[in-house]
Amino acid sequence: MKLVRTAILTTLTALLLSLSAPAWAQWGYPPQQPAASERDVQDVQHQLDLLKKNFERQGKQSRQSVTFQDKRITDFQFVVSIAIGILGIMIAVASFATFFTSRSKAKDQAAESAEQWMKEHAQEEVAKRMMAFDERLKDLENAAQRRINDLVQKISDAAQHENKQTITQNQIDELNEVVVDVEKRPEPERSFDDWYAIATAYFFEGEYIEAIRHLERAICAIDATDQNIAKALYNKGIALRKAGDTEASIVVYDTVIERYKNSADTALRQRVALALGNRGFARLTMAKKVWQDPEEEGEARTLLSMALTDIDQSLSELPEHPTQLGNRGYALYLMGNETDAEAALQQALVFGKEEARDVELADAKIHPLPQDEAFVALVNRLWAEVQATETDV
Repeated sequence: MKLVRTAILTTLTALLLSLSAPAWAQWGYPPQQPAASERDVQDVQHQLDLLKKNFERQGKQSRQSVTFQDKRITDFQFVVSIAIGILGIMIAVASFATFFTSRSKAKDQAAESAEQWMKEHAQEEVAKRMMAFDERLKDLENAAQRRINDLVQKISDAAQHENKQTITQNQIDELNEVVVDVEKRPEPERSFDDWYAIATAYFFEGEYIEAIRHLERAICAIDATDQNIAKALYNKGIALRKAGDTEASIVVYDTVIERYKNSADTALRQRVALALGNRGFARLTMAKKVWQDPEEEGEARTLLSMALTDIDQSLSELPEHPTQLGNRGYALYLMGNETDAEAALQQALVFGKEEARDVELADAKIHPLPQDEAFVALVNRLWAEVQATETDV
């Protein structure tokens, strides 16, 4: 700016010097002097040229100075920008370093806390996990045992009712595998379910004496409950009858009835009811055997009357049991009460379906009587009517 002011002052001075004398004379200043010579004019002109050159040189220097200053300002701004960028990077790096350092410290602190917690709670936690594992393992074992028990009971029921065709070969093989596993254990370690499974396998194969022997071992098992004992006795009675010792089977049923008839347990009361029904059926088969001799018809009818009493008592606890309904119908039919017999048999077929029909047809083959041919025809007719009714519905 100082150079600019100097240039302006120089220019104004040159303009003043270039004014002609007459122009000054208008205001009476300066006082009139004699006219200048030509040499004087040339000197003035030379001075003006010098001033002009000087002005141009100073203007160029001013522009160069301004350009240089602009460049310096630009360079300074660039440097400042770089410095700010570097500062930002440094701040970011410092932030990341602080973050990772903090995280590392937090991780170390967490590890220390976890280690301290494990020292204080390790045994307790291990004990809890072991308890949970044991409970889970026990649940799985119980589930497996329930499945085996269901299989054993299904096979046992099929064998008792002469309905073996409902059991598949895979189910038989599975039961045999269970027996093999059980027999690997020492006898003192075997449970009620173990002995019962072996007895069922023998029962299904028709080896009733072996079945009875293993049922007796099941009854004496240390873990046998009242329900277990009642079931084993009940099945022993069936095995005895199938083995041909009907009177011994009745004695076993008597034991079940007398031992548990006053029980408040529902399952035991039902077992007593089944024992009553089976005792009634045992007496029915005894009546048929006695009736093979026509002269013993009176004794046969007495046995049929006793059988019907047992069966009716069974139905008072199990009113919809198809086997007991079928037994009632068969006893009534042999006693000559065909109307009531037909009603009972029809109920048995409705509740028991084809299995109930097969049971009645099998019963008719035990110590067959002349009446059994008509009884078989009645069962088949009623079964056809039940099927027709179900088809219409």
